[in-house]
Amino acid sequence: QSGKKNQIYRYRLGETWLHCSNCEGDLGLLVESYLNLSQLCAAVTKKNNTILDCINRRIESRSCEVLLRLYVALIRPRLEYCIQFLYLPQYKKDIETLER
Repeated sequence: QSGKKNQIYRYRLGETWLHCSNCEGDLGLLVESYLNLSQLCAAVTKKNNTILDCINRRIESRSCEVLLRLYVALIRPRLEYCIQFLYLPQYKKDIETLER
């Protein structure tokens, strides 16, 4: 559903009514019906935090060179992929979430 005048239709498969969602995902991007990107910011932040936790638990070396290489290889590509959407977050809380 996009737009204010768009009707929300209900569909069913056999006897089961299908769930209606306000958020759609495609190619790793989540977009809400009102073109709000808060869920995308939250998803990217959650995934990156998961990867950072894994690095902290599994990598014994704490040298800057090793950590920088892991960051460049694992974290930065996820941010760069969505940079056109994440560069201008709509809400202050999204900016703070990404900066942490």
